[in-house]
Parts: sequence; structure tokens; C-alpha cells
Amino acid sequence: MSKINLFFITFIIVLSIFQVIIFNSNSTAGANLSKLLNEIEAIEKNNDIINREIARASSIATISEKASASGLITNQHIVSLTVPLPLALSGRSSL
Repeated sequence: MSKINLFFITFIIVLSIFQVIIFNSNSTAGANLSKLLNEIEAIEKNNDIINREIARASSIATISEKASASGLITNQHIVSLTVPLPLALSGRSSL
């Protein structure tokens, strides 16, 4: 066999080994990606549940019920500490 044929055979063997190594690393990366995507989906579901609980707990009706249960009452009489300003001054021209 000539040196060129030996070189090509060696080159093909090295490339074949390199291809096997790359395919092996890609297959494990795909498994890791699948695992991470499953974890992301589970976390997103958990976040949705928590967001619904927060919305329910912070609703006006829930806060009002908790305030009533704590003994707080609603005050219908409004007290204003400021004196209303006059709308216009009589006898003066604004122009």
C-alpha cells in the first residue's frame, strides 16, 4: 500500500472516532435539555398557582372580610382637614 492510501485510511478512522464522540456528547446534551425543560414547566405551573393565590388573597373582598374579622369597621363619615379654596376672587380681573 502506498503512503497516500495509508494516510486516507488513518484519516477516515480518526474522523469516525471524532464523529462518535460528537454524537455521544449531543445525545447526553439532549437528555439534559429535556430534563431542564421539564423543570421549567413544573416551575411555571407552580408560579401560576402562587400568582392565583396572591390575587385571591389581595382582592378587595378578602381584605374586607379579614378587616371585619379583626374588628375593624368602615367609617361612612368623611372628615376633611383642609378648607376648600375659592374658585374665583370677586372684583379682580385676571387679565
